[in-house]
Amino acid sequence: MVANLEQITELTKRLIGFRSNTAENANRALDFAAGYLRGRGLSPQVMENQGHRMLTCAVGEGPRCLVLNGHLDVVDGREEQYSPRVEGERLYGRGAYDMLGACAVMMALTGDLAESEPGCRVVLSLSTTEETSGELCTGYMVENGLTGDFAVCGEPTNLAVSVMSKGVFRVKARLHGRAAHSSRPWQGENALLKAYELYRGIEKLPFVTRKNRYFDGASVNLSMVRGGVVMNQVPDYAEMVVDIRYLPGEDTGQIRALDPTAEIEVTGTVEAVALAEDDPFLARLDRAVAIATKTDCVRFAQYGAADTVFFQAAGIPSVEFGPAGAGHHGPEEYVELPSLGIFYSCLDEMVRLMGTCEGE
Repeated sequence: MVANLEQITELTKRLIGFRSNTAENANRALDFAAGYLRGRGLSPQVMENQGHRMLTCAVGEGPRCLVLNGHLDVVDGREEQYSPRVEGERLYGRGAYDMLGACAVMMALTGDLAESEPGCRVVLSLSTTEETSGELCTGYMVENGLTGDFAVCGEPTNLAVSVMSKGVFRVKARLHGRAAHSSRPWQGENALLKAYELYRGIEKLPFVTRKNRYFDGASVNLSMVRGGVVMNQVPDYAEMVVDIRYLPGEDTGQIRALDPTAEIEVTGTVEAVALAEDDPFLARLDRAVAIATKTDCVRFAQYGAADTVFFQAAGIPSVEFGPAGAGHHGPEEYVELPSLGIFYSCLDEMVRLMGTCEGE
């Protein structure tokens, strides 16, 4: 099938206009998506969890199932970013690249597949919480029966395929010292310096420094520091938050041994994701991209986390793969319009290959 780029562009514009940086607006965008699918003769199943809506929509039959996953929520942006504009071959707007353009493609393709015989089962799943709490929507859908042989999360990847992403390990450390006069710091124990030493120790841990074929090691960011009461006193208390993005297969439990006196609290975790590079469905996607783009598929790894983690945890091979653009979460976010048509062709070809033995 050939992509109707005009329709996809207009769909993307409509989704941008919902300003889905709040739960209420993201739900409105979800309702619009459900209405669009119903208008294409489909029967989307809308669910709700803790006030957040999501949907699944199935089309086609066959022994294999491809899941197309997207999120309609966006991070907040400037006021003008919610009024989409086209300049040349670029569509500017909040969420155009991350990832409303991809959602529009997946919605259009699902509607088009309803008018054909795809040769496999395709399930579109749309979330409204990926930017904040993915477990509330995609995680919830997977827990409640969303499954398949392979899942494509349409995150922005510039038409490359992400087979790995770093996990999240976020810790808060509280350190205690002993107060003293600033003119005699040797009489006290500076809690802020203890925090600094702990941070430097984290940077040198084996799980932080180990490399793999895609990454030179973990990413460690000292996000927040608090301590001290007055300028002329050695601080006796310090608190810091460290955000660590770690590689698959690593043990993050080594931090506590650095300073047994520190109070360590894990405040957030997301599992690192790695897909076996000999996965037969990944080979199909390689082939689909090569056919649609007339060039070899590029594999890479993402620094951030995405909803692929929920599929992987359920034993469903998954990748991040989406259109081209730039500026996601920034003031000049845009998606390249021709890439939306190419993305459509890649997914359409992947659907065809899911029903064959090609790529294995």
